[in-house]
Amino acid sequence: MSKKLKNYYKIVFLILLIQLISTVATLSKNIAYGQQIEVLSKKQEALISRESQLNQLIAQEISIRELAKHPDYEDSNNLLIVKVKDNALALR
Repeated sequence: MSKKLKNYYKIVFLILLIQLISTVATLSKNIAYGQQIEVLSKKQEALISRESQLNQLIAQEISIRELAKHPDYEDSNNLLIVKVKDNALALR
């Protein structure tokens, strides 16, 4: 009976050891996934910020082109703009 009990405890111990190793492996994998998600989130934020900057530049370019179509448009390369507080004066 004692030998059977010893074998039973050995089997239970091995099962618990296997379960412990499996749990540690799963937790390690989950931590790695969490780190990957964090890195990807930072990259996504950087890409969104860059996309916003590019959209601003595109909007500026479109605005300049639309303004250039206006008959009263003056090329700013030919002007000198002097600003004093809230007033501005454009000189040729």
